[in-house]
Amino acid sequence: MEISDQFKLDPLSTSRSIRLVVLQRSAKREPFQEPLSCRLVEANVDCPPSYVALSYTWGGEEACEPLTIRTSGSSTKQLLITPNCAAALRLLRRSLQRKSKNRRSLSVWIDAICIVQTSDDERNAQVAMMAEIYQRAKTVVVWLGEDHAPATWGSLACSKPLALFPRLGYDRGRNEGLKSLAARIALKVCNNDTLHHLRLSPYWTRVWTLQEFAHKNSAVLCRDSRLFVFSSLARLLAVAPKDESVPSQQGMDLHVDLYEWQAMATVRPFRAATNQLRRVLTMQASEPRDKIFALRALSPGVLGKMTVDYRKPVGEVFQDATRLMVEEEDSLRVLYFSNRKKTTAGVAWETMPSWTVDFATTDSEVRGSYKYYYTSLCAASAGAKSYFAFSGDGRRLTLRGARVGKVGSFVSDKFPTKSQCSEGRCHDHDKMMADKDEECGEKRPFPHVCESPYLDVLGNFMRSVTSTIWAGPKLDAMGRSLYELLWWIIQGPKKHEWSTSMSSTSTSTSTSSSSSSNKAVRGMSVVSSLVKWDSRRGCQCRVELRLGRLFYTLDRRAGFGVVGVREGDDVCLLAGMDHPFILRPCKGEIGRYTIVGPTVFAGAMGGEMWPTDEDELEYFEIV
Repeated sequence: MEISDQFKLDPLSTSRSIRLVVLQRSAKREPFQEPLSCRLVEANVDCPPSYVALSYTWGGEEACEPLTIRTSGSSTKQLLITPNCAAALRLLRRSLQRKSKNRRSLSVWIDAICIVQTSDDERNAQVAMMAEIYQRAKTVVVWLGEDHAPATWGSLACSKPLALFPRLGYDRGRNEGLKSLAARIALKVCNNDTLHHLRLSPYWTRVWTLQEFAHKNSAVLCRDSRLFVFSSLARLLAVAPKDESVPSQQGMDLHVDLYEWQAMATVRPFRAATNQLRRVLTMQASEPRDKIFALRALSPGVLGKMTVDYRKPVGEVFQDATRLMVEEEDSLRVLYFSNRKKTTAGVAWETMPSWTVDFATTDSEVRGSYKYYYTSLCAASAGAKSYFAFSGDGRRLTLRGARVGKVGSFVSDKFPTKSQCSEGRCHDHDKMMADKDEECGEKRPFPHVCESPYLDVLGNFMRSVTSTIWAGPKLDAMGRSLYELLWWIIQGPKKHEWSTSMSSTSTSTSTSSSSSSNKAVRGMSVVSSLVKWDSRRGCQCRVELRLGRLFYTLDRRAGFGVVGVREGDDVCLLAGMDHPFILRPCKGEIGRYTIVGPTVFAGAMGGEMWPTDEDELEYFEIV
């Protein structure tokens, strides 16, 4: 008997053919420990026999479990499959034993077995049909893994009544109270351990499972071999408390969203350049190209136009996908993701256009100024329509806008990623820390007891300004600009309350600072008062200033940009973009730039600096 981790299969007879794994009912009463065996049959995807499609994760496991495949006559071959796949097959075979089913065989489509993974031609053709394969399945069986799948069907039965109600978030009418009550009751009687382990499954972090999961007849495979229809469980997960500290939470939320959206719309509403893409970027795929190919069915009007080709270099796939998102959605919003750190191995990023998004990046941090890309808090281009034009070779992107500043020498250190603070001690009203600083011969602008160096970075930036710029109108203007910037960043939902409180706070502080013996800090006193006020009221500024840098332009305006900002960069307003963007002039190439990333810029966030005369706009060629 031949044993191989990928034995040679006969080529499929047509371009519309697929293979199906046929599991046979065992003659034994308890077949769970019986060696796995099956037959492989060919079918046409346009008129297939009844089958189920397995949705699961490969999870980086080594293929070590033997699967005996019966071929023509009495000959057999063995294929090595992953333990996770083997566990799912055993449970599906066991389901045939239940008397209520009265079935002798079950046809299953499993990508790892039914596609020759070493053949680029076959993989290209089969992946292009993947959406159809799952859509035509009688049921999509979701296997979360032995450590995360529900032990029994009964452990989820409490959520069954929720299937009677529409999702809470889509209807806020008179039935909202009733739906909330039903959800609370279901959560109280549900098995919390089951929900906890279900939420932790790595299944939710894999990008391929998104299109597989969005099927009206998706069902979770329990460890007792029974299937639990997901339409009931979806309502429970939609209203269950969120735990953002769990890595799989965002992925699970997106799965639930897509599942329910497909039931309400004829075309799946996934848009490439939206908050959904932010969540997709955090998901995983063993093959980098799959971060694009796996979304084709969810974005038929955009990524659906991508040709599946595993021979094409990864960088070119990402470049083509970025361009399609701009052109087909008539939007530049995907460029908010272009500043994410390029980490995908095997791509010569230094030769790629700077506007290309690394869809397989391991950089999952989306804080700082670009946190706001999915909100309507700003309109730096005053609602101007997007303008873009790609060069013939597709490598250069021309945008239209206006330059509003050039980054000067004042650029802060990087603000920390983490913002944890010791229980409200993140402020300078700590005499012990002030005394300690005095003993060490070092006076910090904001003495504090804090696990995050946020105040140190901010204080050092302010001190670098006051130690260089003499007290006077110039320093006062810089202080007011930084004050305006921080005010915009932290105002959030408490804008009115903050404005009212700060009107008196800033006035009293300015009065006291006028008699200060240290006249050099007068211009920054209003900023200090803001930081103190914010530190006593939740440290919102500390939260929002994560992972970025403060800077001043040559004309003394303050900004907060992505980590890559540096002296000499241009701050530009771009037609169709809500935020100003930082562009870096290419040396020796007038009019050409690379994208650094979005920024928050004092006095520009509401469109105040957007030219009223279109003749003042200029063109920027992004390379």
